[in-house]
This record gives sequence, structure tokens and C-alpha cells, in this order.
Amino acid sequence: MPAEKKKGFWAQLDQELEFPLSKVLLGIVMFIVIILAWLTCVVTVDAGHVGVVKTFGSVTGTMSPGINFKAPWQGVEAMSVQTQNIDMVGKDDASSLTIEGVAVNIDCTTLYQLDADKATSVYTNLGQDYQDRIVVPEIRGALRDEIAKYRAEDIYSSERGAIAQAVINDLNDKLAPQGIKIQDFIIRQVVLPQTLQDSILAKQSAEQQIVQQQYQLNITELKAQQRIAEARGIAESFPASGVTVNS
Repeated sequence: MPAEKKKGFWAQLDQELEFPLSKVLLGIVMFIVIILAWLTCVVTVDAGHVGVVKTFGSVTGTMSPGINFKAPWQGVEAMSVQTQNIDMVGKDDASSLTIEGVAVNIDCTTLYQLDADKATSVYTNLGQDYQDRIVVPEIRGALRDEIAKYRAEDIYSSERGAIAQAVINDLNDKLAPQGIKIQDFIIRQVVLPQTLQDSILAKQSAEQQIVQQQYQLNITELKAQQRIAEARGIAESFPASGVTVNS
């Protein structure tokens, strides 16, 4: 009897409402379904990224930054096209041999950027971890090739700029066609065996002293020439005085 009363209550309530209760519940369910479909089909790609679209596992296109729409069965992987950096310092530095066979450790930083137009190719051929799979090994190889052309002393002192530019050119020749652009390569520190480093520093100090001494000698000679010129000027200004001016 109570169940019948309860059933009768809902039936009466359903009749009294302007919209039947069943239709209200159906509307709520449809609203939830629409919201879930919206969340499934709408993708936001952050600024500085490109979205790689996958359909059933295959790469089928890209999405630009902003709000994008996709099919429920599609997936989107975001890849950064901002400038990124790779630091090789400490235990991760780049070790190389000079032309004399001296082992040097190079602390360096590489700035690179993914070409948005080739994001699908990079994702398909190299994957999301392309930095570790190809960029880092290529950096080490290019640096080793360049370091092997120079003496340790030149690398430590005067040739860092030339080496860095050569590494940039070499990396771009190899990586740019694959969609990775090298923007800069910076040699921060060159670590040599301590005895060799001390020898180079001592030599540089001696050369600086020689330059300083030569500078002082030139100043002394210039002052002496000025005094001679002044003395001659005084002598020429008194031709008839009979006074001799010694230089």
C-alpha cells in the first residue's frame, strides 16, 4: 500500500508539472552528454606550441595555438616550438681531444627551436624525445670534430668564437632539414689538465708583461723625441744668441 501511494504521488506530481518529470531528467542527461562531448572534442593548444593530431595512431595533421576541435577518436600531442636550451656542464659536459691529443672538457649551452612546419615529421620519425635521440649526440659529434682541429692553447684562449660558429653551421647542415634549427652555441668554459692550464696562464701573463714593457718603452721614446723637438725649437728661435742648446 505505501508503495502504491508513493507511485501515485510521483504520477500526480508529473501531471501537475508543466513539463513531465521524465522530460526534465532526459534534458539533464542530454546536457551532461553534450558537456562531455564538448570536453572530448575541444582541445586547447598553448602559445608557443603546435598540436600534432593522431587518428587511430597515425599522424594526420597539426593544430595551431588556441581552441581547436577534433573527433572523439583523435588524440593531440603538444610539441614546443619555443627556443629551448641544452646545457652540458659538469658530469654532462662534452669531452674532446685536441689536435695534440690533449683531453679537454667543454661546458657549453645550445639554443635550438623546432620548426613548426616540420613538427609532424619530427614526431613521426624521431618522437617526442628527439632532443635526447638526435640533438645531443649531434652536438657532441660536431664539437669533437671541431676541437680536433685546434691546439689546446688556442681553444683555451682565442678560438672559442670560431669553434662555436663552426659547430652551429655543422649542426644546422645536419638538423635543419629534419626540422630542428640551431640558434646559438655558447662555449662557457674550457677545462684543461691543471698543469697545462697553469702553463698557458703563465705564458699569457709573460706575454702581457712584454706588451706592457713595450708600451712603457714606446712612451719613454716618445717623450724623449718631444724633448728633442722642443730643444731644437728653442735653438732655432735664437739663431744669433750664440747659445748652444744640448739635446
